[in-house]
Amino acid sequence: MNLNSRESQFFFLIALVFAYVAFGQIGLWLMAENQLVTPVIFIPEGLALAAALLLGARVWPAILLGQLLLGLSRELAFEPALLIAIGNSLEAVLAVFLLRRLGLHLSLDRLRDLALLVAVVVLVLQPFSASLSISVLWGYGLLIGQESLLGAWLSWWMANLMGQIQITPLLLGLFLAPARLRLGLQRSLLPLLLMLPAIWLIFAELHPAGLPLALVLLFPLLLWIAERGGLVTVSLASSLLSLACIYLSSPGSGPFVRAGEVDLLGLNLFLLGLVLTGQWFAVLSQQRRDMGNSNLLLQQRLDGLFRLSPLGIVLTDLEGRFVEFNQAFCRITGYSREELLELGEWQLTPNRYSPWREVQLRNLRSKGRFGPLEKEYQRKDGSLLAVQWNGLLLREAQDEEYIWAIVEDISVRKASEHELEQSRDRYRRLVNDLGPQFAIYSHDMNGVIEFLGKGAEQILRRPLEECIGKHFSELAEWDPGMVEAAQLRINYLAETGQSPAPFEVSFRRADGSRGLIRVTAHGFRDASGACVNIEGIAEDISQHQALEEQLLQGQSLLKHAQEGIIITDADGQIIDVNQAFSRITGYPREEVLGRRPDLLKSGQHPVEFYRQMWQALLREGSWSGEICNRNRAGELFWERLTIVRIKDAEGHPRQYLGLFSPINPSPENSAAGS
Repeated sequence: MNLNSRESQFFFLIALVFAYVAFGQIGLWLMAENQLVTPVIFIPEGLALAAALLLGARVWPAILLGQLLLGLSRELAFEPALLIAIGNSLEAVLAVFLLRRLGLHLSLDRLRDLALLVAVVVLVLQPFSASLSISVLWGYGLLIGQESLLGAWLSWWMANLMGQIQITPLLLGLFLAPARLRLGLQRSLLPLLLMLPAIWLIFAELHPAGLPLALVLLFPLLLWIAERGGLVTVSLASSLLSLACIYLSSPGSGPFVRAGEVDLLGLNLFLLGLVLTGQWFAVLSQQRRDMGNSNLLLQQRLDGLFRLSPLGIVLTDLEGRFVEFNQAFCRITGYSREELLELGEWQLTPNRYSPWREVQLRNLRSKGRFGPLEKEYQRKDGSLLAVQWNGLLLREAQDEEYIWAIVEDISVRKASEHELEQSRDRYRRLVNDLGPQFAIYSHDMNGVIEFLGKGAEQILRRPLEECIGKHFSELAEWDPGMVEAAQLRINYLAETGQSPAPFEVSFRRADGSRGLIRVTAHGFRDASGACVNIEGIAEDISQHQALEEQLLQGQSLLKHAQEGIIITDADGQIIDVNQAFSRITGYPREEVLGRRPDLLKSGQHPVEFYRQMWQALLREGSWSGEICNRNRAGELFWERLTIVRIKDAEGHPRQYLGLFSPINPSPENSAAGS
């Protein structure tokens, strides 16, 4: 039955109420004390527990209503009937909480699950239910005499216990796997039919030893049913057997009647033993069958893997003689199965590998395995084939030892590796033949150098082995702002995937000389598209910078000039200023390095003024005029400014040099500035 929809759950709960009342009446009719305490089996408890495990705690209203109606139908007053109903419904909630928390599998196909169910029923649920319900009956004076209290408690405990242990597995099996009961009944039809004459013989008292006869007849039959039909079938059979024993014992006949009274303890123990033995044997048999099926399935899978594997799989003895192998191994060696059975491992292996034989055996003895081991096979056609071996030592019965190995044809891989190594050699020669002014480089995303071409030794004036594994910032004494600018370009490349334009980096070499390189960079991305490496070429352009050297040599003279001097790179970032600049603007040198000259911008000139300034620079290479700027204190001042563009050897802008001095503005500029 599908209990996923709300409608089906509603009808299920309605059916549970009617079933609870109906089966409760049957149980109390068969054998009851005080109109409510049935001493052998109470079926509604099994119904309630199964429903709770299937649907959860939401079944408690149905259980409460069913028990309440059952109590009222037995002429029990409303208040005690309601209290007992509340106790039974709380028992269902407690069962759901405990069994789900303990990880019960409702299929009950493991001994652990069956033991867990029995333990919770015996030790928790029924002590709770019996104590609460008997207390209500005793409190309302519905038990006869003080002596009957313990007996009533035991009867309630045993009846509910028997109901849950027998009925709950039966109902769970019916709902979760209904085909199991149908198949189980078909498989165990003969022992089920034999139970009828066995019960007749026991209760007809044709034999004086009724109880031993019951043990001799019923236990083997129930075990037979358990083995053939499984847990659901044996639970049904034991339930029917319990009801039959109750019914036939009630008139005062059978092996459980002593002096006209039913031996309830003996009957209960007998039925409990039958139930538990049958259920445990059924689960144990099912586990044994499942294990056998699993082993068979595993063997079939291993056989399929052995036959279809593209790798060679071979079994040899310690002398190297082939015992078993798959078709892939025949394909690798070029020999047929019959030919290989006449050969051995070392007959296929060239003589130069003979010293490995003892090493291989020592590893097998000490570690139980060897490999991966690369060697060659001489195939049937005389060609040599590269293979890789992985072996495992197997010890079978009577201490026989074998080697179970996987043999892989690695000839294609070895050829690819050889070709790759040749390509690497050609690449290294190409990289080193570019010339001393070029260095190919590669570093990871953290900036750690992984590869440098031979030209880096000339550019950096230090051995390559001192550079590999270091951060690029450690390779030289880079000018201020160079490392940060390079890192910004790396971040841009990683985020956008676009290579930045070639950029220049100035530095001081290990020998103290000045250097300037032009760097190109691009990213290397993995299959997911993530940038994992930065690669490129660094070109030494120091010799093209004669003008810069001259300017740097004259820096000591300019430092004392009365005019302010500001030098920027081609991107407009300040790389140097003189003391007069700091005196006029109030900005110390350290504060402006790496920034742009627009930090002095006053806001007094329109955008067109600066556009005309840069057009003149681009067109004529210089600009001169009066300009209003703002010093560090926020005060406006006018200056006479001259800007000169400095080109590299190829005519590209490399730096801009600005000279300025404070002035009083001309009347027209004064008017414009105001």
